[in-house]
Amino acid sequence: APSRSCIRLSVGSIDSSFATGPVTASRVSNVGGLVGTLDTTVTHAYATGRVTTRTDAIAALAASFGGTLTEVFAAGRVQGAPRSQKGGLTAESAGTTTSGYWDINTTRQATSIAGVGKRTRQLQAALPAGFGSAWAITKGFSYPYLNLLDNGMFASTLASVVHGRQVYTFVPIGQLEPTEYGSAPAHADAASFAAVVTMI
Repeated sequence: APSRSCIRLSVGSIDSSFATGPVTASRVSNVGGLVGTLDTTVTHAYATGRVTTRTDAIAALAASFGGTLTEVFAAGRVQGAPRSQKGGLTAESAGTTTSGYWDINTTRQATSIAGVGKRTRQLQAALPAGFGSAWAITKGFSYPYLNLLDNGMFASTLASVVHGRQVYTFVPIGQLEPTEYGSAPAHADAASFAAVVTMI
C-alpha cells in the first residue's frame, strides 16, 4: 500500500523484508523506499517502489544511515527537488554496506553514497555477488527475491517487469504459499510473467 511517512530506526534490526509501494513525503528530512533514517542493521531486504519528496535526502532504499546494510538492493524511481541529495541505494552514509546494489535504469540515479549500481538486465541476469541462500531469482525475468516459503505467507514478489524504466511487481501464482495448492502450479514462472505483461 502507498506510504506517506518514513521510518526512523535506531534500535532493533530489519531482516528478510521488502517494500513495493510508493513513498511520498513533504515534511520529512530523509526519505527512502524502505527506511528514511537508519542507525542499526538491515539484512536481506529490498525496495522497488517510487520515492518522491522535495526535502533534503532521498534514496531508493535508505536516505540516511549510520548502521549496516547487508545483501540489499533497490529499484524504485527516485524523484526529489533539484537541490536535494539523491542516491540510488543511499543518499547519506556513515555506516557500512556489504553486497548492496541499485538499478541505475529504474532509479534514474547514476550515483549513490554506498552500494554498486547495475543496469536492469544485470540485476535480473543472476544473483548479485554476495547474495546467499536467503535469495532466489528467475534469471532474465525477475529481480532477486527472498525465499520466505516457510513463514506461511507469500514468498515475495517474483514477477517483476521493467517497462519504460518503470518497475511493475506483484505476487504471482508461483509464489503463493504451497499449501494453497492441491498440486504444484504448472509453468508458474511463465504464467506469472505473461500476467504482468498483460496487466501493463
